[in-house]
Amino acid sequence: MNDLKRELDRRVDRLPEEHLREVLDFARSLARKKKPPDGPSVEEEIETIVQKVPDDAWKGVPADGAEEHDHYIYGTPKRNA
Repeated sequence: MNDLKRELDRRVDRLPEEHLREVLDFARSLARKKKPPDGPSVEEEIETIVQKVPDDAWKGVPADGAEEHDHYIYGTPKRNA
């Protein structure tokens, strides 16, 4: 056991009963916190994939694809036609 854990054990042993619940709740809240991912972020992953696409492959992608996605996916009339 390292020094930090020993000190924590000593201090917890001396706490009054009513404070132990607070310590336990705090320890549980720390355990629930999300840890940062070890690998690259989603944005970094997407950027890596996009960089692998040859420039000429983007020529067929419509410039208004995000704005007019319903048109390209479902065939609805363009909103800004």
